[in-house]
Amino acid sequence: MVSINIFLSLFSLAIFILGCLWFLRSRLQDDSIPAAEDFTKERVMFVFPHPDDEITCAGTIKTLKLQGNETILLTFTRGELGTTNGLIDEADPIALKMKLGQLRTKELKSVGELLGIDRLEILDFPDSGIKDLPRSAIAEVIEEKIQQYQPTILITYDDRIGFYGHPDHYLTARYTKEIFLQQR
Repeated sequence: MVSINIFLSLFSLAIFILGCLWFLRSRLQDDSIPAAEDFTKERVMFVFPHPDDEITCAGTIKTLKLQGNETILLTFTRGELGTTNGLIDEADPIALKMKLGQLRTKELKSVGELLGIDRLEILDFPDSGIKDLPRSAIAEVIEEKIQQYQPTILITYDDRIGFYGHPDHYLTARYTKEIFLQQR
């Protein structure tokens, strides 16, 4: 009898978890953006706010590159407000910010080489400051870069929560999506 109760409890829990996952997927997945079937000889542009955001799709970047696609990575900030995890020993907050931005830039360039990214652009917008800028400041840059690179595929965060709710993430994604849909 105890075994049946445990089984029913676990089964109920599994059904609940599957329901939650289905619900979350429906909230995050935007099926209105067309999917490409054949990823060869494409020009794929990744748009993120920070150095280190590419980690969310590094395997995709490398795979696309190995399949013969051109890859472009655009980041809007240098990540100067992130945590240092003890990598930089600096008491002065301004010097710390500058050194961290330099370190993150250097790291991203190394990652770009490792992944085989064809074009890497690191802009100098303020880290965690995209929410404080007029939409036009970011949207104009996105539009300019799309015109410059003419990507056939754009990849960024979702525009609802931006992976985990960071305003830089969802705003960059939202503006990228808006520009993409306007240009279609």
